[in-house]
Amino acid sequence: MNTRNLSTKKYIALSLLVLVIIGLVGCKTLEIRAAEAKTADANPSETSSIEIEDNQSAMESESGSMNPIPEDQLPSGSDETSILNDEDAIREALAAYHGMEESEFYHFEVKQNTGSHARGGVDNGYFLAAKVNGQWVHVDGGQKAPNCNAVARYGFPSFMVPECELPAGSSTDSDADAIRAALASHFGMDESEFYRFEIKQNTGSHALGGVDNGYFLVAKVDDQWIFVAGGQSAPDCNKVARYGFPASMVPWCAAAGSDAPDCPGSGTTVATFIEDVSYPDGTKVPAGENFTKIWRIKNVGTCTWNSDYQLIFDSGYAMSGPAHQQLTDSHVAPGETLYVSVELIAPDKPGTYQGNWRFQDPNGDTFGLTTGNPIWVEIKVVRDKSDQAENASSNADYPNIRIIDVDQNKDVTITSANFPPNDILNVFLNYNGTKGIDGILVGTSMTDANGELTDIYTIPAYLRGQTIIAIRLESPTSGYYAYDWFFNE
Repeated sequence: MNTRNLSTKKYIALSLLVLVIIGLVGCKTLEIRAAEAKTADANPSETSSIEIEDNQSAMESESGSMNPIPEDQLPSGSDETSILNDEDAIREALAAYHGMEESEFYHFEVKQNTGSHARGGVDNGYFLAAKVNGQWVHVDGGQKAPNCNAVARYGFPSFMVPECELPAGSSTDSDADAIRAALASHFGMDESEFYRFEIKQNTGSHALGGVDNGYFLVAKVDDQWIFVAGGQSAPDCNKVARYGFPASMVPWCAAAGSDAPDCPGSGTTVATFIEDVSYPDGTKVPAGENFTKIWRIKNVGTCTWNSDYQLIFDSGYAMSGPAHQQLTDSHVAPGETLYVSVELIAPDKPGTYQGNWRFQDPNGDTFGLTTGNPIWVEIKVVRDKSDQAENASSNADYPNIRIIDVDQNKDVTITSANFPPNDILNVFLNYNGTKGIDGILVGTSMTDANGELTDIYTIPAYLRGQTIIAIRLESPTSGYYAYDWFFNE
């Protein structure tokens, strides 16, 4: 028997068996696919939804997310596209309001947007905008506090303008409006001119708060709020007692029932030096020229200074100053500061001169600084104003301000130098001692090709009546700045 032929026959038989099995499996697969096709014809939506879900999953895997902004953060009735379109519309509304081209804004940012109200930053300030009849309009902005009446009128949400939320235990809206009106009447201003107004305590008959850069005390008399005291100096405690303010509201006045104690003999009377506001040591002054020396000091004792306290000449050169003069015409409580000024005349002969001054309490006892020293003025008398020019030359390379003219309570004319050419400068005015920081913006000017400018700026209402006013020029682009002060007279 041929073994090779037998093996070949077995191989052929085995191959045929494998082919039969493959054929049977293929037929079964065709049957299954046919059944699935019939099911799909009967329920087409199921197949399409599966395909859509698969496609969407693929898109999400490629793009990362179908919703860059979470749905719970989108404002009602808005979507991502509308918010982006809103930014363009808001920018256009702000440009129209300020009379500028949109391209002139060097900073613009929408920080909050509900679809109907928005808040953000523009240049050196903020803005509030609202959508009215499908159009965005400017409501308020700048660097002053928001006008809460306008905020309420346009229905801004409280989280967007927290400055207009009343703290717990504070006044009602009607009290706030009435107090604001009383302050405006007292200061001879429009209510809209206040850049800051806040009621901190209100009992219904007495209120304490802040207005612009000072405080106020008001009392309700015959259902009308009236101004009692305010500003930056301590209140007249006799008036505080007369209007019956609670002691907790006016801690400056002990028990709020009598004048602040002078307490000589029972307390401590001492001061500390803060700064030379004018004529620092070594300033050159022409012979025979009148000048005003100003110090800033702080009451660090336990007694409140009142109008019975005196500034007295102690030793050195009096420079035609008074032997004594009233230290303050109000009250300076412990911890408060005071500007002390004295009118002097430079001696006729060139040289260095120093005059020393002390303070005197109502009992005639004198006191000075915590170091035991007096306060003093030290000047170098020169022959004429040409010698004095050296004072200005030491800082000649730095940005500076020179006061050209002051029209009391109206405007100030200045010139500045050493700024970058064609630089935009914001001009701020504020109380003396602030260097103009956090002051009110009174104008914007551009330097010439030499980095110089000369301009006139209006003195704002809240600074009218101030003896000394600080001025500051600051560039929002280059960062250069300069500050000075001037007498409002």
